[in-house]
Amino acid sequence: MLVDKFVIHGKKDIYIEKLNDNYVLYDPIALEYHNINEIGANILYYLSQNLSLPMIVQTLQESYEVDYEECKAAVLEFLEEIPIRYIIYHNLIQTDIYLELPPFLGGK
Repeated sequence: MLVDKFVIHGKKDIYIEKLNDNYVLYDPIALEYHNINEIGANILYYLSQNLSLPMIVQTLQESYEVDYEECKAAVLEFLEEIPIRYIIYHNLIQTDIYLELPPFLGGK
């Protein structure tokens, strides 16, 4: 990913910025910070661009040597566990990724 700073527009805006080797998520309303690694930042950036789950996985596969199912599982695990999921849920709905997360779990 070539972007060192971006915003995810959702329930409220979340700002992501690269600081040294990590990325920091900043919620200016709750005044909360969360650190994530580059892969997590990539996932959030692609989500901010409204990429579907298959496109996010395919794009990550171009940068990292990982098979499709393993990559998909890692992306979903990240999105399930990220503390700001409730804020980015609008993005997850727009891209239908929410259907792969609890409580829906692949219920297309």
